[in-house]
Amino acid sequence: MLTQLNGAVEDVPLTVHPPNPKLAGLPLRANIGEPQQTLILKGSGLERISRIASDEAEWTLAPVPSGDDHLQERKATIRLSPKAHANEILSASLYVEGIRQPLRIPDIVHVVGPRPKITDVQTSFPKETNIALEKNEIPAGSAVSFAIQAANMGSSPELTLGCSNQSDTRQRITLHPGDNSSTAQLDFAGSSVLFLSLDPGAIGQSGCLLNAVITDPEIGSSDPYVLGRVTRLPRISRFTLSDQKIGGSLYLGTITGQDLQMIEKTGWDANTGYPVQGIPTPVGGNPQEQTLKIELPWPPPSPHAPIYVWLRGENTGRLTAMRY
Repeated sequence: MLTQLNGAVEDVPLTVHPPNPKLAGLPLRANIGEPQQTLILKGSGLERISRIASDEAEWTLAPVPSGDDHLQERKATIRLSPKAHANEILSASLYVEGIRQPLRIPDIVHVVGPRPKITDVQTSFPKETNIALEKNEIPAGSAVSFAIQAANMGSSPELTLGCSNQSDTRQRITLHPGDNSSTAQLDFAGSSVLFLSLDPGAIGQSGCLLNAVITDPEIGSSDPYVLGRVTRLPRISRFTLSDQKIGGSLYLGTITGQDLQMIEKTGWDANTGYPVQGIPTPVGGNPQEQTLKIELPWPPPSPHAPIYVWLRGENTGRLTAMRY
């Protein structure tokens, strides 16, 4: 209602808007060299933002969830222009529902250099087991070394190790060059190479896809790089085959070693396996040493033929160094 100087009274319609949207934690960070990146807007009134515009970037806002009138986080995809360069601060115009003029944000994004990228990994470990590992498998329970070559990792990188599947992870660890613990050791091996030593079994259970991520605190993190599949193998120290016949052409044998409970079948080749006989028996005086009864056909396919073992859940036998 408006009262004029002559006393006339008129109704004047007014629209009262809620407070303008506010963004927190600015500037956000975007890397050059990326086709697009997803950023997280944080603040208040984010559901009222209809569009964001910048001179050197294109923005796409995630839809507002139905019924959410107090949105405090919202995803936005940004595509930097080829003209954008590192250390540039981008401004933006926020278009808000019900307001004609956009809100000016002078420092919405800090453009930084390209993210770290792991380009190559070399792996080395001692041949402590006499059971074959498959391609890309790394042994649990043994020291394994990795030479990790990376681009854009800066002078103070962080290396984070974990499993692709969280349920396989025993512990996630983050290392810096110079760190040396009972679990792992990390050092520089040149300007763009990290040298890592660890027991993969300390990070993940058998079956874990061991991932490495390099982070530059000022730039961002690399995509995960799979170092290998953590595999725990039994250890066989002795194999004997007796003359005790147990049916058909099968004869009773014995293998001695550690972690033999992992073995489900044995055979003379990788395709035909015969179930083990019962469960391992501890060796007196050495609880870690076990014996396991097995059955194998006679005769073997060749003199001094090697035996194959099937780990539980596997469909193909693994070659061993044990021979008749």
